[in-house]
Amino acid sequence: MKRSTIAWLAAAFALVGLVACEETSKPPPPAPTFSIPSAAPSASPSDSLADSAAPSTTASGDDAGGDAAPSDAGAAAFASSDVDSGAPAQFRACKTDSDCIAVPRVGCCRNGWKEAVAATQKDAYVKSFTCPEAHPICPMYLINDQRAALCENRSHLCTMFKPDDIPCGGFIANQHQCPAGWHCAMSRVPDVGGTCVKN
Repeated sequence: MKRSTIAWLAAAFALVGLVACEETSKPPPPAPTFSIPSAAPSASPSDSLADSAAPSTTASGDDAGGDAAPSDAGAAAFASSDVDSGAPAQFRACKTDSDCIAVPRVGCCRNGWKEAVAATQKDAYVKSFTCPEAHPICPMYLINDQRAALCENRSHLCTMFKPDDIPCGGFIANQHQCPAGWHCAMSRVPDVGGTCVKN
C-alpha cells in the first residue's frame, strides 16, 4: 500500500515536472521589428565647397531684365524724381506770379534744388525743417536748377516750372512770362497763349 502510494506520488511529480519543463522550454515570442529608414549619405566637405563654387542659376530681378543700369543712371532717376517734390501747400498759396519766389529746398543737404513758395512764407518754410543729424553725409553733386517759380493758375499754388513747360501769354488774368534767354512762341489762337522757346 505504501509502495503504490509512493509510486503514484512519484508518477504525479514526474508528470508535473514534464509539464513545467515543457512550459519553460518553449521559445520566447519574437521581438517586434522596426523598419528604420536609411539616412542619406552626408555630403563631404569637398562636395559642399564644390556646390558653393558653382554659379547660381536663379536670376535676380535685375539680371533677368538684362544688363544692369549704370550708376549715373540711378543718380539721374533720383534727380528726376526729386524735381517733382514740392514744398507743403501751406507755404505756396498765391494769386499771381509776383507772389512766388524760388528758395533753396530745405533739407540736411544743400544740393541745388529749389522750391517755389509764397514770398510771405519764405522764412516759415526755412524754419519748417531741422536736420536730425548734426553732421550729415551729403552726396557730392550740385544741381543747377533753372526752373522758374510761378503761380499755377488752376491750383493757385506756387510751382516750379521748367522753362519749356511754361504756358506763356494768352488773355488770362495771371499771364506767365518766359525767363531770360527764352521767348514766347504764340500759337495761332492768341487767346490760348503759347510756349516758351529758347532764344
